[in-house]
Amino acid sequence: MSTSDPPRLAPGAGSEPSAAHRRYLRRRRLRSVLVAATQLVLLVGIVAGWEWAARTGRLNPFIFSMPSRIWETTARMTTQGDLLVHLGATVSRTLLGFGLATLMGVAFASLLWWFPFLARVLDPYLVVLNSVPKVSLGPLLMGATTYHLWRPVGRC
Repeated sequence: MSTSDPPRLAPGAGSEPSAAHRRYLRRRRLRSVLVAATQLVLLVGIVAGWEWAARTGRLNPFIFSMPSRIWETTARMTTQGDLLVHLGATVSRTLLGFGLATLMGVAFASLLWWFPFLARVLDPYLVVLNSVPKVSLGPLLMGATTYHLWRPVGRC
């Protein structure tokens, strides 16, 4: 039952809820409004603090940008029709990456299932790899897969 639903009365009960029940429902609605208002104030505070920190140099605006610039760029790309093109490219690449990762994971798991010896050999390595924080693997994989792109830059 959501907070906006009228109170349901038990069969055979009077047509009006009791005073205690009305007070309970009023407190429940008030708490919901207070939670939503506090969440909104917190969001506005975070965005305002982000904007202030980027404008004053406490955050690097090149790395973190600013909410006002993000809004301006989103509005400009929407009016020029570029936003859907870029959104489509991002979504398609995300789905392609997820699909390839799923296929590779299923293939690898199948190999381990079909070849128990291979599973026993790789087990300690997989346990160690599983304990590595996944966030730290991103930069490592990016460095390993894009090294050939940056190698010519180092020769300059």
